[in-house]
Amino acid sequence: MAMNANTFTPETYEAPRMGTIDTTIAIVKVGTDGKTYNVHKALLCASSENFAAALNGPFKEGRENTIVLDDMEGKSFRRYLDWLYRGRFFNSNLEVVVDLHIFADRYLIPQLKRATVDMMIEDPSQVPRYRTVARAFRELPESSPMCDLIVQRYLSIFKLACDKNNNDQDRKDLPTAFLLKLFLGYAKQKGEKNNSYEWQEDPCKWHEHKTEKDSEACKKKRAVRKAKGVR
Repeated sequence: MAMNANTFTPETYEAPRMGTIDTTIAIVKVGTDGKTYNVHKALLCASSENFAAALNGPFKEGRENTIVLDDMEGKSFRRYLDWLYRGRFFNSNLEVVVDLHIFADRYLIPQLKRATVDMMIEDPSQVPRYRTVARAFRELPESSPMCDLIVQRYLSIFKLACDKNNNDQDRKDLPTAFLLKLFLGYAKQKGEKNNSYEWQEDPCKWHEHKTEKDSEACKKKRAVRKAKGVR
């Protein structure tokens, strides 16, 4: 059974039974066009420390029961409303999950952050696109569990086919922090298990020979040097 709306805190929030909600309405203006949403004030305050401080404070937001979110897209806010009233959102696309997590982190909504983390853990079939990775590392703290989860997904399930969903600019924009975590994670996974390396098998692969004939000559020369014990 859902908790009475009056007992909610950001740490314990869950979707309420409608009959338990205080009927006071707050106005939320979203996006650069200021699209207006009427939302139960009790739910906004119960889910978010940020919204509670704004709507219950002495400033304009509190006096007018109005919040302005001009840095947010309407579709992201509507997904928040799905979660706020129903306890879930209806799109497991990782771009949506990361977008909602960033929103929850910015406005101090811990239960929504946990819900998005759970979505990231539960669906192991995809990795977020590079531009989503870049946004996560740009807008979340580097210590964020979501950033670490994104790295873990790449370490676990990334395939070359995943790269085709990205363009050259997205590749260039991948954050250094992400790439470093990825390299360190890969090194940790690999450990000392394998003492033979594919990249050592045929040095000519890296020599940029112009013809196959040049490559074959190089291999023969290397074989002779190896037989003589010369590097």
